[in-house]
Amino acid sequence: MTDDVERTRESVLPLLARHLASMRAEASEEHAELTLFREDLDEAKLLDTCLLVASPAEVADRLRELRSGCGVTHALCRVFLPGRAHLDAIESIRLLAGAVKPRLAA
Repeated sequence: MTDDVERTRESVLPLLARHLASMRAEASEEHAELTLFREDLDEAKLLDTCLLVASPAEVADRLRELRSGCGVTHALCRVFLPGRAHLDAIESIRLLAGAVKPRLAA
């Protein structure tokens, strides 16, 4: 989560690409059909469809959509990706607690 979505997306995409390539390389034949391992799913599409890299307001809106549309009651928030700065993860935690959680409670 970030206040500077474009900068964060630009920094996350190469990390996500490396992580995705590594996971694909380690996947066994039996996992080849999983969506994550499909070759047509690139890191940008994965970022847009499966991850929430957005402003606190956008994250809260998306979580509300998931709650009302799909009945989601819990979310796993991974705020650290390999290669990202530790302080970025701390800032994401701060934004979750201070800017997203209050919006979801309202």
